[in-house]
Amino acid sequence: MASCTSRSPHGGLLAGLGMGHLIPAVELAKCLVAQHGLTVTIFAVTNKANQAEDELLQAATSSWPDLLNTIVLIPQMPVPPLERCLNADIVDFISDMVTDTLPILLSYIVNMKWKPMVLIADVLWTQAIDVANEFNMIMCFFPLMQGEDLVELTFWPNGEARQEFIRKGLDIATFDGVLVNTFEELESKTLASFRHEQSLKRMVQAPFYPIGPLQRFVWEIRPPKEEGKVALPSNRVDNNKEKIVLNENELMMISTYLPDGYMDRTRDTGNFGPILGSTRAHSHTSSNWRFYVPLWKEFSAIVSGVPIIDGPLHSEQDMNATMLTNEMKIAVRSDIKPKKGLITREEIRKLVTNVMVDKEGIDIRNDIKEFNAYAIKALNEGGSSFNALSKVANDCKDDIA
Repeated sequence: MASCTSRSPHGGLLAGLGMGHLIPAVELAKCLVAQHGLTVTIFAVTNKANQAEDELLQAATSSWPDLLNTIVLIPQMPVPPLERCLNADIVDFISDMVTDTLPILLSYIVNMKWKPMVLIADVLWTQAIDVANEFNMIMCFFPLMQGEDLVELTFWPNGEARQEFIRKGLDIATFDGVLVNTFEELESKTLASFRHEQSLKRMVQAPFYPIGPLQRFVWEIRPPKEEGKVALPSNRVDNNKEKIVLNENELMMISTYLPDGYMDRTRDTGNFGPILGSTRAHSHTSSNWRFYVPLWKEFSAIVSGVPIIDGPLHSEQDMNATMLTNEMKIAVRSDIKPKKGLITREEIRKLVTNVMVDKEGIDIRNDIKEFNAYAIKALNEGGSSFNALSKVANDCKDDIA
């Protein structure tokens, strides 16, 4: 681990509401502390006691005493009614809550012995650019929002949520850097376009730093590798009329709900257990492929080297599936397009055979294992993601000098 002193560069991470924003912030903080010699304070926002969030923050602090601190900012605004959380009005509420919390953040920073030299904010905290400017801090953007959420919140052209995101976009364009949860070898063409003056760099002049893949580590005791087994999420098999039975390939079903008689029919060819999160399912040594709803930036399948059968449903998932299938060539998908027809068990059988037996499946397995190796290399010292995050850390160290 990189050594830290009382005058080590200090960074501040502004985490938005919910575990989906808090977990990546904690993982990024661990990287900055363990690999780049920074001390870090995570400013987490909550509007009521949340046991899961509290446990996560306490675990992070206790794991890195004196190096990683957490401060919970509690705004005075009450929790909004449920109906307001189910539509675009939630953007207005969150924006108001962040505005309400900025003075609290400012007071904490004023009283800190060692003030942050860099502030890293997600999309909910773009207004903090004013705080960064006041203390002459480096300001970086760390996007965590899924494309699906962005589409839903900005669907109406004249909606207030759309206007709010336009304001956020204008703020982001003034930031000093953008940290993205990907790595060079995975999305080299996209990253190159953000660096080219005639392409996307015209919109955002700030440099892009690919620092991924960031994942929450899960420790578990794993059995010896079992070849030929697969993992399916339980919500893919919930219809007694459409039962998936694989005669030639073994099946591992992670489920707490199965069709009647399913366990009896697959007793000799399957393993059964309680439902697991995608990271644990992908990393399990028995998993040989994964049926996958392509929510981009969920790296567990790619990082674990598990071939993918794409099952896009809506929003940006079809675009992500096209990238995984046509661009990266690490997935297969049905010819039946989303919303155009039912994917039958015969079609699923064909896809499973394709990815497990046919030459295309062998090529996909080799390609995704190559990406798996690239991902590991990117995070290690000297790798592309390690070096990208080092540039941010070195900018902070230059400020000390």
